[in-house]
Amino acid sequence: MADEKLNRLRDILRGYESCLVAYSGGVDSVLLAHVAHEMLGERMLAVIADSPSLPRRELAEARGIAEAHGFPLRIIHTQEFANADYTGNPVNRCYYCKHELFTRLEPIAIDGGFAVLAYGENASDIGDHRPGAEAAKLFEVRAPLKEAGLAKGEIRALSAALGLPTADKPQMPCLSSRIPYGQTVTPEKLAMIEQAEGVLRDAGFREVRVRHHEQPGGALAKIELGQAESIADLPLLGWHQQTNASLAKAVVGRLQGELPVPPGAIRAGLAKVHWPGRLQVIQRGEQTVLLDGAHNAEGAAMLRQALADGFSADSTVFILGMVDEKDGAGFCAELATLAKRIVLSPVSSARSAKPDGFVMACKAANPVAAIEVAESLGQALEWCAAEPFVVVAGSFYLVGEAMERLGVAPTPSEAERQLNDWGEPGRSAKTLSD
Repeated sequence: MADEKLNRLRDILRGYESCLVAYSGGVDSVLLAHVAHEMLGERMLAVIADSPSLPRRELAEARGIAEAHGFPLRIIHTQEFANADYTGNPVNRCYYCKHELFTRLEPIAIDGGFAVLAYGENASDIGDHRPGAEAAKLFEVRAPLKEAGLAKGEIRALSAALGLPTADKPQMPCLSSRIPYGQTVTPEKLAMIEQAEGVLRDAGFREVRVRHHEQPGGALAKIELGQAESIADLPLLGWHQQTNASLAKAVVGRLQGELPVPPGAIRAGLAKVHWPGRLQVIQRGEQTVLLDGAHNAEGAAMLRQALADGFSADSTVFILGMVDEKDGAGFCAELATLAKRIVLSPVSSARSAKPDGFVMACKAANPVAAIEVAESLGQALEWCAAEPFVVVAGSFYLVGEAMERLGVAPTPSEAERQLNDWGEPGRSAKTLSD
């Protein structure tokens, strides 16, 4: 099917007779430029717009791809930052960006005798919020990938088949997209974002977003990361923990001038990391117990991924308990689909949620799983003693008590219990072997 659509794309481009391609160096525009050059030769031109919203690294990569694959490339400088409608950062900011781009490209196409102006919108973009597409309509810019019916996955597959280096390239929206709508876009903010993302990419992260938020006390950066290259010596499970460790390693590397740390010390330190209650595996004879302090829907999603990556997640037994102010229903629903059995337990805290309040959420997410409500964690563990694999999650209170009962943590003093709201001062914390 993808090959048929590729041939359709070739026919469309051949029919243009000549074409100017709005080029960015991303997955879509690279395929479009490559096939346009294949069909039209010197009767095509790729043009990339350079502005503060384009990282220097991306510009260099885009130029390198054009050189390696032999299609002509021209670099122009756009002036969207001179437009207050753009820098004001409304929800249709992309319209003003694309309007400026096509305003610059149109005379180049006319002067060069290019019959068609084209850009990389594809079939997967249909129905998305894309203000830039409105500007494309205004300038009668064609979208040959969309006209050929090519969706994103097919574009990646064809890119791989054609030997294009962007086949698995992560999506890379412009740097202005890192600033929330309504907060002013400035070259200075984008320079900060570009520098921060460059550090993280140098550390091995391919999917990076550093979002700039204006706060009363100053700027706040929120970092979103995909999976980095794994740290071989890190004794922690879960790709998100690898990601956190890689981020910490990148920060240490960046601060070497102020706080020098020998590389060997970094490796040795990471190799000794122990984080109780975070994907902690406990072996009880033939039974494996996994403890995880995840206590919200996001944490549940991370736990779900870790189970899929490293365990037989489709036959899991869960013991779940949460404190009252958390989204227990959302947490349980996220994990319930993996379960063959769910035991809901109270948490040893005055703020414990009532476990029977989560029964309906679990049943809605997984109607076939067995769902039980225990009076205590001790009872829940006893009920599950014959299960080969049990996950205890939902609260650090619950996980902490499980560590005590399973004999892998010392029993806290009564003063510690009262300080941390760990249930009634007189509660016994005997292990299952007592």
